[in-house]
Amino acid sequence: MSEAKSMSYGIGTAARLTGLTTHTIRAWEGRYQAIAATRDAAGRRRYSPADVERLTKLKQLTDLGERIGGLAGLSPAALDERLAVLGPGNQLAIAALPELQFGVYGPGAEALAAGLAGGVRPWKLADTQTSATPASLLASPPQVDCLVVELASVAPAAVEALASLRRDASDRALILVYGFARDQDLQRLARDGTIILQAPARAADLKRALEEVTQQHLAGAALAQILEVSDASAERPRFTTAELTRIGAISTSIDCECPHHLVTLISNLRAFERYSADCTNRNVPDAAMHEYLYRETIRANLIMENALRQLIDYEGIDISG
Repeated sequence: MSEAKSMSYGIGTAARLTGLTTHTIRAWEGRYQAIAATRDAAGRRRYSPADVERLTKLKQLTDLGERIGGLAGLSPAALDERLAVLGPGNQLAIAALPELQFGVYGPGAEALAAGLAGGVRPWKLADTQTSATPASLLASPPQVDCLVVELASVAPAAVEALASLRRDASDRALILVYGFARDQDLQRLARDGTIILQAPARAADLKRALEEVTQQHLAGAALAQILEVSDASAERPRFTTAELTRIGAISTSIDCECPHHLVTLISNLRAFERYSADCTNRNVPDAAMHEYLYRETIRANLIMENALRQLIDYEGIDISG
């Protein structure tokens, strides 16, 4: 028997060679049967070079977002195929998320656009029209992810046009910068998900609004790439910031603070989403790891938002505002 065939390692050495913890190796072996260690005379686990190579490949794939449950039964050739698709050479290309394309419309469009320029941002100005109206935008919707619309006065016809823009493309975000408007019209638009800013809008306020839209946009793109998300979960929209604020302020009949704690937890997860997305879009050397953290945060947030929806349904809480 050759030295290579007879060589074996204890679990501590296997852990150091693969970068896994001994706890993870035991879990992958016992729970998922991803590996089958031999035992020495004293009953201690022993791992062959082939076992170490397999564990190393499994770690590489799970680090890229794959689930061990879906990898455990794969042959060595199948693991190599997965690595060829998701490996370091293709990692960043697969991890890349789409940049938010936005347009600014209305008489002050150029000034508003200028206030949003500069710095490294996860969005791109794709269109500016100073003569655009809600009616013209509805007749020929711009091919952008977000519309920033400036109106000196919000007439009923404009409200209908803006509402139709949202209905026709639910994934199209809308930010309205207005001078004068009726409260009921603003409330209607806000219920549809429009972000409302009163003129004159500061550049900082516009950037915060775009950051919220960008977060939703990137989250949707990331969720589309996450495995094992149920169809029902994927179809449910995420809570808006306004909805979370209302939920956090509502008193419930449950004799605990669960709704408030869930809102705080979801808000903190969203803050980490923004942080990870910002690190990714800065193209830092560890962008792939931040992309992985971003996706896992999205996954965790989706779970908690679904839990909050269950609680809202149980309580019969109205969050329409």
